[in-house]
Amino acid sequence: MKKFAALVIVLLAAYAAYPYLALYRLGEALQAHDLDAVETKVDWPRLRQGIKDDVNAALVSKVRPEEGNGFAALGVALAGTLAGPMVDAAVTPAGLEAVAAADRPTLTTLATQIYVSTSADRPLPRMVQSGFSGLTAFDATVMPHGATSEGDRIRLRFELEGGYWMLTRIHLPI
Repeated sequence: MKKFAALVIVLLAAYAAYPYLALYRLGEALQAHDLDAVETKVDWPRLRQGIKDDVNAALVSKVRPEEGNGFAALGVALAGTLAGPMVDAAVTPAGLEAVAAADRPTLTTLATQIYVSTSADRPLPRMVQSGFSGLTAFDATVMPHGATSEGDRIRLRFELEGGYWMLTRIHLPI
C-alpha cells in the first residue's frame, strides 16, 4: 500500500511539474530561434482565433458602434474582417519569437513582426504568476523586461492536448 501511495504522489508531482516544463521548453525554443520546435508547442488555429477575438474586442471598445453611428459600426465590421487575414499571417513562429524578444510586446509588435535580435544571453520574460485553472488548463503570466506596469503583462494559457501541454491562448497588451 505504501508503494502505491508513493507512486500516486510521484505521478501527481510529475503532472503538476509538466506544464512548467512545457513553458520552459517553449521559452528555450524562442530564445534559441528554433522555429521548428516552437511550431510543435503551439496550437496555432486556437491561438490565432484568440488573437482575432482580442483584436475585434479592441476595435469595438475603441469605436463604440452602439452609440448610433452607422459608419462606426460599418468600420468595426470591415476592420474585423480585414484583421482576420492579418492575424493569420502574423501569428506564426517568427511572430511569436518577435513578441518574446520585444521589451514591451503588444498586438502591434505581433502584427508588424518587428524582429528584435536576441542573443542566448538575453533572459526570457520573468514569470510573475502561474497555476492550474482546471485539470487540463494551466495559466502563466509573464512580465517582459521592458515592462513598466501591470498592463504590460502577457498572459499565456496552456491546455493538455493529446498528452502534451500546448500554448492555446496569449493575451497581449493592446
